[in-house]
Amino acid sequence: MTRRISVILLVLVCAVQVAVPLAMIARREMALRQGEIFKFRCAPVDPVDFFRGRYVDLAFDVERYEGSIADRLSRGQTVFAHIETDDKGFARIVGLDTIPPENGAYVRCRVRWTGWNSVTLELPFGRYYMEETRAQDAEDLYRERLAGGPGEAWVETRVLDGYAVLEELFIDGKPVLELLEEESGLGPFSG
Repeated sequence: MTRRISVILLVLVCAVQVAVPLAMIARREMALRQGEIFKFRCAPVDPVDFFRGRYVDLAFDVERYEGSIADRLSRGQTVFAHIETDDKGFARIVGLDTIPPENGAYVRCRVRWTGWNSVTLELPFGRYYMEETRAQDAEDLYRERLAGGPGEAWVETRVLDGYAVLEELFIDGKPVLELLEEESGLGPFSG
């Protein structure tokens, strides 16, 4: 009898270990296939942190929200940012709540800082992961275009039921890999 219970428990543990990653993958894929597209305008970032790995570190101009709800929030708290598209096609936060809204698009975020009637949010897509050999060039191009001139960057994300998936990083209206290929004079399969 104990051997049978041990086998059943082992099978259950294995099933859970397989089910959790599959559920995470399925949620991401559902957001990419069925989620509503939002473009978030990027903002300049601090210098690169070489200890964090191979990705482009992103910041967004909508990460700061001003409103009376700031007094009721604390650092690290989960909030739900109501988002809409502005007249230029970019996402903007139109409200914050501590519970998921029943209708309208929203993104689940964390409060990074709060005070003086404003909240700084940590959006769930602050890193654009990419192929290791191109990440540093993309980071340099991103910082150069945003800090040094009239360049513009944004990301396209898919949002479904509060879950956001970053789909593409655009710099000056072009996908970052396409722009890197143009700048280097190399073809799409060079590296």
